[in-house]
Amino acid sequence: MRKVAPFIIICTVFAVFWAFFQDFRHSDPDQYFHLAVARYQAATGNFTQLPQVKGMGWDKQFVDKEWLYHQFLQFAYRVGGESAVWGLAFVFCLLMLVSLYFLTYTLTKNKYLSLLAALTPLLSDTFVLKLMVLRAYVPAIALFFGLLTCLIRRQKWGVFLAALFFMQFYHAFYIPLSALLIMALMQKETRKLVLWGVMGLILGGVLNPAFPENIKLILLPFAIVTEQFKATGLPFGPEQEPFRSDHLVLVFRFCFLFFIFAMSTWCLLWRGSERVRRADSAFEKQYVFISLLTAVYFLGLLISPRRQEYLVPLMSVFFVCTLVFWKNTLQVLGFLGGTIIFIMVIARPYQGFSQQMQGFKDFNNAHFEILKSVPPRPLFNCEWWGGTTQCMPLPSFRFWMFLILLFYKVQINNSGP
Repeated sequence: MRKVAPFIIICTVFAVFWAFFQDFRHSDPDQYFHLAVARYQAATGNFTQLPQVKGMGWDKQFVDKEWLYHQFLQFAYRVGGESAVWGLAFVFCLLMLVSLYFLTYTLTKNKYLSLLAALTPLLSDTFVLKLMVLRAYVPAIALFFGLLTCLIRRQKWGVFLAALFFMQFYHAFYIPLSALLIMALMQKETRKLVLWGVMGLILGGVLNPAFPENIKLILLPFAIVTEQFKATGLPFGPEQEPFRSDHLVLVFRFCFLFFIFAMSTWCLLWRGSERVRRADSAFEKQYVFISLLTAVYFLGLLISPRRQEYLVPLMSVFFVCTLVFWKNTLQVLGFLGGTIIFIMVIARPYQGFSQQMQGFKDFNNAHFEILKSVPPRPLFNCEWWGGTTQCMPLPSFRFWMFLILLFYKVQINNSGP
């Protein structure tokens, strides 16, 4: 019973969050796109075309860079419709939290600290907002932390499979690749192990049924980034847009506060004495790896707020690992309790979120009501939110294009009209 107790606690706590904050999902229009894909594939068994979307050419060839994710969704839809899909989304979130537990336990060998690392990300309202939605990055986060765990445990097949399935679920290959490169640079004895991870990423891309078109689509965001610096006058994805400095600190105050607290213990690596320090050299080696990886993703947050999807849970592991350096249990509890109280009082997570989510919910409901009166005919749409909210309730509609103008422009440049 003691062995499964941490997982029961994780499941129970997150179930409460899932029930209490389920309105968060209304803030993300992508859910309607994924639900529409799951419904169509479950009904037809056609995984290579998406007739609703014509302007991008997906009615002829649906290049699905999240192929395995949609396979899971369409299977769940066959079993129990939308309810089963959301149940699967809940399972993916749990796997992400459990992967944090295993990574921290691999580092600390302490189940209490591991449990703390698994639950600490729930203090971040913006991260919980990211968990409540139907997105492929959620299982990808679990696979990413599984990859880190296997790297630290020196399990080559685990590294290979985690990298392979990451690429099957999600397109952001640079996330695991950056971790592999940092490990290879810091710990030379792991370079053969890192090669197994790189091979897994390559094979994961090749095994996609849409290969090699999926690779072109995966590289497309880099082209969009270069377009952002040109005077085109065209918009790009707002969730990728860097925040103004004061807005960044306000929105991601959780990250900044935990980063400051965690980095403050770095002094123990060069000024700590045996009276307060108890970590061995093996732990310190992996701690430096985790801290450097955290710092890299923290800098990435300054470029794109999407980095929080990996930064917040990674920072929780980093923060908890700093507690291992302290011998005195009372010092650990005092430091931890003071930090959490400070976070809750100063950062004030979830303040005002219910009102914001109600606004999104009202917007979506109003959109659906308007669509009921629209006759079924081809539509032209160049805005992501409008296009995705039309996909799910209107399966008979055909959309000439429902992505942002810049995405369409780059797609035309790459593949022709």
